[in-house]
Amino acid sequence: MFQWQVRKGWPILIEAFARTFSRHDDVCLVIKTGRAGGSTDDFVPQNAGFFVATRRVALRLEEFNVDEWGLEPAVQSLVERLRLVFTNEAERQSKAERLSAHVRKNFCWGRAAEVAKMRLKCLSAT
Repeated sequence: MFQWQVRKGWPILIEAFARTFSRHDDVCLVIKTGRAGGSTDDFVPQNAGFFVATRRVALRLEEFNVDEWGLEPAVQSLVERLRLVFTNEAERQSKAERLSAHVRKNFCWGRAAEVAKMRLKCLSAT
């Protein structure tokens, strides 16, 4: 899930998808947009994601009148990951199970309360 902005790399995703699959493959691309927050590294552990090589690029965010930087996905790396996800059911299932367990453990009200308590304790100590 992401905001529908060019800096999120959706044109590269669509290009890679078109390079990877033909109309004969039993696959479809669903793009869900919204206001998801944080980078993938913030919420997907290394053993539960299909990560894509990126390069750092300069961005001009006209709407905010600021210069920024972002990570642009490497099309060939994305093509390879798409093919891997499509063809390797065992790895796809294994990573899905690990990610599900990670989300259940770390993205719940109990964990949020622990993090808030820890941060408040740190703030009160200064």
